[in-house]
Amino acid sequence: PLLLLLGNLLGDKRKVTIFQKQRETDSWCWQESEPRASFNHDKPAPSEDNAEVAVVLSVSGKVNTSTLPDDIRQKRMQILELRALSPSVNIARTPDDVRRFASEATALLDEIHALIPKAARIPLSPALPVSMAVRFGALFNQNLLSKALVYEKSEGRFVPSIEIGANHEL
Repeated sequence: PLLLLLGNLLGDKRKVTIFQKQRETDSWCWQESEPRASFNHDKPAPSEDNAEVAVVLSVSGKVNTSTLPDDIRQKRMQILELRALSPSVNIARTPDDVRRFASEATALLDEIHALIPKAARIPLSPALPVSMAVRFGALFNQNLLSKALVYEKSEGRFVPSIEIGANHEL
C-alpha cells in the first residue's frame, strides 16, 4: 500500500525511473530479455446510479475474491480484475513488462471513469510487484478518480490499509 501511495505522490508528470529487484539474479538491473508479461482486465458495466466498484490487481499472484472484505462482497459491488495472464512474483523482468501493465491499468481506469461516472472512492486489492505498485499509484489520476482505499492482505484476508488520492500532495 505504501508503494501505491509513493507512486500517487510522485504522479505521472515527473520523469521517474523505477527499478524492480530481480529475484533470479539478486540485482536491481532489468533483465536483457524480451518482455513476456501480458495483461487483460474485466470491462466495467455502465452505471449512472451505482458508483460502487472495486478493483483487484492480480499480477504477482491471483487474488481470490473470497479473501476480499465482507463489505465489498455484501454490497454486491462490481469487482473488476486486472490480471496477468501468467501471474508471478518474477513478472516485472523488463521495463516493457511494466509499460504493458501501465497501459492495461490506464485502460481500466479510463473505462471506469467513462462508464461509471459517479465512482469516487475505489477499493483496491493489489497483488503487485514493487515497480508496478509504484507505477499504478502514479497512474491513479486524481482528476478522473479522486480516491482509492488500498487494502492489504493480512492473515489471509484483505483489510483496509491506506487511502490515496485527492488529499495528498508532494
